[in-house]
Amino acid sequence: MAKRFWRIILSVLLAGAAHAQDLPAEVTGPYVAYTEAMEARDYSAAMAAAEEAWRTASDLGVDLETTAILADNYAQLAGALGDHESARDAYRAAAEMLAETGAGPDLVAETWALAASSALNARDYRDALRCADTAGDIAENADELDPRTRAVLAFTSRAIQANAHWFEGHITRAGARAGEAMEAAESFDLTDNGRFGLTAFILGATHAMQKEYPEAAYRLTQAYYFMPDQRRPLAIWACHARGYLDESEREALLARLEREGLLEEREALVDEEADEFADGGEGADDGVVRVDAAPVRRTPPSYPRDAARAGYEGVALLQFAVDEQGRPTDIEVVFSLPFREFGEEAREAVERWRYTPATEDGVPRRRDGVVTQVEFVLED
Repeated sequence: MAKRFWRIILSVLLAGAAHAQDLPAEVTGPYVAYTEAMEARDYSAAMAAAEEAWRTASDLGVDLETTAILADNYAQLAGALGDHESARDAYRAAAEMLAETGAGPDLVAETWALAASSALNARDYRDALRCADTAGDIAENADELDPRTRAVLAFTSRAIQANAHWFEGHITRAGARAGEAMEAAESFDLTDNGRFGLTAFILGATHAMQKEYPEAAYRLTQAYYFMPDQRRPLAIWACHARGYLDESEREALLARLEREGLLEEREALVDEEADEFADGGEGADDGVVRVDAAPVRRTPPSYPRDAARAGYEGVALLQFAVDEQGRPTDIEVVFSLPFREFGEEAREAVERWRYTPATEDGVPRRRDGVVTQVEFVLED
């Protein structure tokens, strides 16, 4: 949409008119100043000039379509420069004006989605929810939209809402919206959408928190392929979730990933989970009898006080070693969601846990790579 608006406004202003209406010098002046500032890479001056062009056009009653284009132009620059609140306000104004002009529902909905995204970046989660809901409703009720466009808009709006609920600490709501988003995405293979990986992760984390491990394993493994900068922690959590699956569930998971082209090498996923204790102490090919570490005392963590008061829920994933005396050591908080306080409380609890140590032929030994998931859920 950005390129489309850029071409429209450029052609309009170069011609010096919009829809048979000459643009006032009070508008063309700041817009020319904006283009010159952009060429000089003086972005602060460009942003000020772009805002002046938009607001002056609005004050002078320039036609709504041109004013909406100017508002969108300012919003793009404000967002790029990190002023997300200003971008949100400008996108919202553009969306409202476009609706009044009778613009296509796809354009109006997309502009509302941009307002929602800007609100999310500004950490105004309530407004992000409202703007995204408006975008989704427009797309859902526009019969003239083709199915793929409707799916794209539905995915975008629900994914933004999932993020907003997540950052508000309402994980169950976030998971519900993420599920709706992924349903829309998968109906038309929207895996190239930039929000796909994070939405899969939110859904997977929600399933894991609810101990729905088959779906958790699938979504977390899916997120692993679409979030390359988070592969190590995602591999740990996905592997942990897959550990709860029986053989038939694991085969179904592998087959599902293969069908979707997400498993380039089937054996790589299996080998990644190789564990010398995986046979439950039956022994390895070298004839050594190994017995895994087993928990003796695992007291639950304290619920973060502020999170409990606010009604926030969360989950933490930790990886650690159990030493020869059965004490957790080298504790790493792999994930602390949605706030770091959950991981801090989980770490303090794990430090107090005790295990019977792992053994080889009866001799205690250090057990690396123990992973545990700690849920923080409020009682109804």
